[in-house]
Amino acid sequence: MSEAIFVLRTYALSGRRRRIICVFGAIYSICVVAIVIMLSVLLRYQSYSVFPLGLGGCNLTGGPIILAGLAFILLLLNEIALMSYTLWLGVKLYRHSASPLVGTLYRDGITYFIFLCHALFTGVSIS
Repeated sequence: MSEAIFVLRTYALSGRRRRIICVFGAIYSICVVAIVIMLSVLLRYQSYSVFPLGLGGCNLTGGPIILAGLAFILLLLNEIALMSYTLWLGVKLYRHSASPLVGTLYRDGITYFIFLCHALFTGVSIS
């Protein structure tokens, strides 16, 4: 849902241009469908075993775990497209704007993007 909000944010910053909502809405829809398919395949074929020494919890032992990473990469690629266009709009249209709303949209969007990249590149090891 956060990605849908970012698509709407980009649409609003673009001056509500219909072409922008169509392009980024289509990219978002394709990514969501692909991610749902990948995660459903992952959940169907993963397998677990008991932890050694009788410790509680789940020990993932098999399945196409790469699909979890690919889903996250698709999310990141979608966000890169949105952030690139948003930054381009910021430089082109809002460079001299003193609006606190525009400043908040850019600050929060860039912060989210930084944390998303940080999570991908230093993220949790799934093994």
